[in-house]
Amino acid sequence: MSDTNGDDFGHVLNSYEFDIESFEEEIPFNICYPQNIFQTARALQNSSGYVYCTLDNKGIKQMCPPDTEVSLEIGGCVNKTTNTSVFSTGSRCAAQPCQNGGVCFDFSSADAYLCHCPYPHIGGRCHLLRNDCPTSRCGGIIGNIFPECYSYTNDMALNHFCRCHDSSTRPSRISFAGNNCHTEKLFVPKCEGEPPVGAVPFTNKGFYICLNNRKTLFMQSCPLQHVWNDTKKECVLENN
Repeated sequence: MSDTNGDDFGHVLNSYEFDIESFEEEIPFNICYPQNIFQTARALQNSSGYVYCTLDNKGIKQMCPPDTEVSLEIGGCVNKTTNTSVFSTGSRCAAQPCQNGGVCFDFSSADAYLCHCPYPHIGGRCHLLRNDCPTSRCGGIIGNIFPECYSYTNDMALNHFCRCHDSSTRPSRISFAGNNCHTEKLFVPKCEGEPPVGAVPFTNKGFYICLNNRKTLFMQSCPLQHVWNDTKKECVLENN
């Protein structure tokens, strides 16, 4: 979901903090559950409106005007006769903020909108491209090593990285690689430092981070045209 400037907010606290609890309300339990599809628009019964699911039984609701119904394909509310979009007063979708074939849903109570983006586009306005990253790119499953390929969007410096799980240990040991969990020397982050972030040996375009009281290891990419400065513990402009 996006604010009036088109930036991400809601569950993705990117640049505009959204107090989601101020706008959510109780919804019928079968709308979002058992699908567990959150952060998307789901049609209400009789197509009378739609809801942005935040929990199994809560969400931000948008009702359609008389003589209209929700269309998940076109986005928002459409005229029942002409099947054309109908925008409420102050609509954010009227300006067509969703790019690359994305469809728009207004949430007037929160002065916000939501874009449903076609794969591989994501982002508040479907303006970002998610890089393709199959598990086979990291070498596939061989023996006790189970690789996961994590990709980034085209506004980030890194294309992807490999998260390598070794099931021969209990709990399984997690390590990182740039491109292949089997042919490269694996890197195991150490989370004793403060803050629990640091450089990785195979690239300067990202850094490791220890989350959840240092129990979860992940790797974060620097923004495009930035590199990791391990002394400052932050991403800085490249060649600066």
